[in-house]
Amino acid sequence: MASSSTTTTGISDKTAAAPLTEEQESLHAPSTEAATSDEESVTDCFADMGFMFEGNQPSKLVHFKWKTGVTKRPVAVAVSAADDEPGAVISGHYLWPAAEMLATYLLEQETRLRPVTVVELGAGCALASLAALQIWQDVLQCLVVTDHDPGTLERACDNHESTLQELLDSSLTDEALNSAINDLGSIPVFFQGLEWGKQDALLSIREILQEHTNTRKGCFDVVLGSDLIYCLQVVEPLFQTVADLMTLGQHSVFILTQSFAYEEETEGEIDRVCEELGLLRTLISDDGKGNRIQEFGRQQQHQLQEQQAVAKGNVADLQEPE
Repeated sequence: MASSSTTTTGISDKTAAAPLTEEQESLHAPSTEAATSDEESVTDCFADMGFMFEGNQPSKLVHFKWKTGVTKRPVAVAVSAADDEPGAVISGHYLWPAAEMLATYLLEQETRLRPVTVVELGAGCALASLAALQIWQDVLQCLVVTDHDPGTLERACDNHESTLQELLDSSLTDEALNSAINDLGSIPVFFQGLEWGKQDALLSIREILQEHTNTRKGCFDVVLGSDLIYCLQVVEPLFQTVADLMTLGQHSVFILTQSFAYEEETEGEIDRVCEELGLLRTLISDDGKGNRIQEFGRQQQHQLQEQQAVAKGNVADLQEPE
């Protein structure tokens, strides 16, 4: 059961972020006629986002409280976000609905997924990352929070610090206090700027993994993202970055949530890019109103599972996402 509360100045209720309409999406889609290359199109699309958000807009502090799906361990996150509806402004300073959707889904995957390394792309306020940190605190060795906007990344870092402080302040037992200090406080969390599709930007992230984990693979077990696709041009660089960050041939997964429907052309582009990169796309849930959860994994991983199931003579052994 999830609950949330909001602290703002002059406003007592939580303001939900409104999904983008097709018209609002088009406001931020770069003109392909003006771009001379795919790279220029992506740059234009990034420039049209709400980057370098001015800090003079009021913020709200939103508290989330959940329990994990299996062990019922409490998870609490406090995030500061822009105190307004995003409307047509694509900015990570707002608390988008898909972020809460992603965090809630992770709670249900507590035992199915046991990641040692997690990275979130376009993290915004870092709600999903801060939930993942607590859900898998017993196995997690490294969490990397990324965003293209330095101002948003700073907000995410502040939210991490405020969440840890509130967990410490609310610890009613020695066991809870020790868990906050020794478990959560000891897990390395890094905040890195990242532009999708840029190989150079991935080098520092791989160095972090090699230095702070006992793995030398330089890739992640779980890649997270919510409301990342806001125009056609970001699809290819986004999924190229996802493929580069995922563990080759292992049980690595990219979990993507969205709170508004994609246009048909965008859906086709996702399928095309996934086929080129060898990624298998699985729809987990779709409420018909644009809210969806999807998982992406390596095709060879799925093929291996099929071969193992056939060898055992038991098709039920196929491990599809729950």
